[in-house]
Amino acid sequence: MPAPAVAKGKLIAVSGIDGSGKTVQTRLLVDRLKREGCRVSAVSFPRYGKGIFVELVQDYLAGAFGESAGSVPPRFAALAFAGDRLEARAELRRWLSAGRVVVANRYVSSNMAHQGAKIARRADRAAFYEWVAELEYDVLGLPRPDREVFLDVPPRLSVQLVEQRGSGDIHEKDAAHLRAAARNYGELAGKLPGWKRIGCTRSGRLLGPEAIAARVWRAVEPVVVGLKHPAD
Repeated sequence: MPAPAVAKGKLIAVSGIDGSGKTVQTRLLVDRLKREGCRVSAVSFPRYGKGIFVELVQDYLAGAFGESAGSVPPRFAALAFAGDRLEARAELRRWLSAGRVVVANRYVSSNMAHQGAKIARRADRAAFYEWVAELEYDVLGLPRPDREVFLDVPPRLSVQLVEQRGSGDIHEKDAAHLRAAARNYGELAGKLPGWKRIGCTRSGRLLGPEAIAARVWRAVEPVVVGLKHPAD
């Protein structure tokens, strides 16, 4: 009798504007997946301290190429972030081929939303989203997410959370940029397959991390159910 086919892995991307809680929700999701018996790998983009492209990303975010995000054309900035993911491509493919659940804190959509924030006309933004998708998925060969979890936090709350953290990069310091990026994530959530919008507030107040994590899990569980192997 032939051995059962080995399930391939799944890629889950966690997205949202700065201050939306991506890092916390990535950690909580990884913990939940492990409790459910999934083999999990996690990656956070940009991958600070790894590779050569991330040096460009750091310089850009620090304002070395212009004091505001709008100083750098969107396609040029997008290339640095895409290059960072290119350097991680082999590792992502290896994890997925081994049947692991890969959780990415920020992914290709971050390039679309943040660099697209520099583009005023909706039609031009749509063309830019397509360009980024062609660049990263088709040309660079990055795997497409099986589920995109969008943490929907109103920009006013995000700005408050970023301010509480103190110093930030040229994206985080620019409230107008964060509002535009939030708008773009909303545009993407309405047109791309596999997206789940996670409402992170109730009555205008931010939900607690565990309450948001429960909503995230409801969005992710159907995708990874075949990879769950709870202990007896």
